[in-house]
Amino acid sequence: MEYKSIIDVIRPKIERRMNNNPPYSELYEKESVNQDHRYEPGYFNMEQGDGWTRSFLNGAVALLYFHYKDEKYLDYLKKALPVYEEHLYSKLDDISHDTGFTYTLGTVAYYKVSGSEAARRVSLKAADEMIKRFRIKAGIIQGFGRVDSPRAQTIVDDMMNLAIIMWAYSETGNKFYKHVFESHIQKIYQYVMRSDYSFRHSFLFDIYSGTPIGELNYCGYSIGSSWSRGQMWALYGGINALAATSDTELYLPTINGEINYLYSKIKDRFIPTWDFNCVGASTDMIDTSAAAIMASALLKLGYGDNKCRLTGPVENCIQLADDILSVLLAEYMASDDADNILEGGQCGLHNAGCVWGDYFLIEALMRKIYKNNMPDFWA
Repeated sequence: MEYKSIIDVIRPKIERRMNNNPPYSELYEKESVNQDHRYEPGYFNMEQGDGWTRSFLNGAVALLYFHYKDEKYLDYLKKALPVYEEHLYSKLDDISHDTGFTYTLGTVAYYKVSGSEAARRVSLKAADEMIKRFRIKAGIIQGFGRVDSPRAQTIVDDMMNLAIIMWAYSETGNKFYKHVFESHIQKIYQYVMRSDYSFRHSFLFDIYSGTPIGELNYCGYSIGSSWSRGQMWALYGGINALAATSDTELYLPTINGEINYLYSKIKDRFIPTWDFNCVGASTDMIDTSAAAIMASALLKLGYGDNKCRLTGPVENCIQLADDILSVLLAEYMASDDADNILEGGQCGLHNAGCVWGDYFLIEALMRKIYKNNMPDFWA
């Protein structure tokens, strides 16, 4: 498949979004497209709960710079840096758990494609602020809620937010960073993961003793459900940890189990429903963004340095990623005049193009082109 030609088609969409979202602005586009297939500009800032989605555009710009070497992309990232720095210093009392998403694609990506020392400094500061959300007794990063919340609560999404801490460990060698992300992942595997390798969305611990209390749900269908994008966050986060540590004994058995669980759910059409345990009217709502995340994660694993061999129904993760990509590209690409790249992302209760689905599709395409000879923003 001509992946480079697909990137050429995608390029004008990203440039249009760049023009609509000045890098120095505090306000950024909405996370999903409207009925006109436009990401409405001036919608969110990083102070809002949905402001974490800002950096998916910046991450795409960084990948385009790596691919095309056009200085306008680097200039865009450079002009965005002061906004990220200002946000860090204005929110020192309570930095968001989504700092990992925000700064991994916002400043670590800029550093990795440019070598900017300023971006490196801001990224390390973000990692240190993120660590303030570590609840020592529970051994987790505090997800929803403030750092002074009376509840210690984790969400599976934070398997991806750990990337900023993994990057800081790989950049500095400071073993406390490693302690934090490995402690968090251990608790996720122990309490959030089920015996079939599916993951709960959220879990609550006692703040004083760290004693596990029980499951919570925010993004899935219900307690006991299996929100598909959450499964992909867990898979990708474990693959990131494997890349950051090369500890196949600790991470590979779980990654193997996750991939085979996911394959059992998507093998008929390769695009997941938004929740694998959903019942009722919305049972068949798909999530192409979850598919794109899974494809990119599988390619990272397959092309990675660890040369991991899987067992069970899925032995070739690259082939599975290719199958997913083939369906996405053949059936779910938006029209050339739309802002979004993919159709069919799960955005709450509606299906639409979304910024994270678009980003991970670009990342997966770049991995097909460059394999592991490209910057890895996620540790």
